[in-house]
Parts: sequence; C-alpha cells; structure tokens
Amino acid sequence: MESSVGGVFDSPETVAFLVWITRQHDEALVMLCGFVADNSTQKVGHLIEEFQRDQEKWNLAHEFHKAIEPGSTEESEFIIEGFRQLLGFDREASLAIRKKLRI
Repeated sequence: MESSVGGVFDSPETVAFLVWITRQHDEALVMLCGFVADNSTQKVGHLIEEFQRDQEKWNLAHEFHKAIEPGSTEESEFIIEGFRQLLGFDREASLAIRKKLRI
C-alpha cells in the first residue's frame, strides 16, 4: 500500500497499533486519532482510513492482532513500539498517555 508516511504499513507493530487504536473507548479513540504521525502532516485517524481502504491488508492486520493476548507483555510491547514508530513517543510518554486515557 502506498502511503504518504513512508513504510508505515510495512511494520507489523505499527499495523497492530492502528488496529488496537480502533478498539479503544470513544475518548481514547478520538484523542489517539487526533495525534499527528511523526515526520508527517497526517493524523493517525487519516492513516487508519487510508489503511482500511485495502480490505485484504486490513483483515490481515486484524488476524495478526487477534493472535496477541489482550493484556499480555507482547501486547504491551507492540503498543509501546507503535507509539514510538508512529508518533515518536518514548516508553515513558506512551505509558503516561495510556494511564491518562485508562487504556
């Protein structure tokens, strides 16, 4: 998939992070979708819309995400990595955001 954010859809962590965002409660979803991607002018919500246009890749991303145990260390690590890769936040910042949003 061609994106204005080079290679964002090539990273399994970022793809899983985008799927994870769509599964959050309304307040968190709105806030997370409003963040601007690192090194880009696009908001996360726009990236999700762009990614959803390729139904096959979107479905594969959901399958990948389903294989990850909710609340597991693996899930936590891909979320932290998604925050880092997509938004440029370090571990502490991503944990603070998750705590504030209760996610």
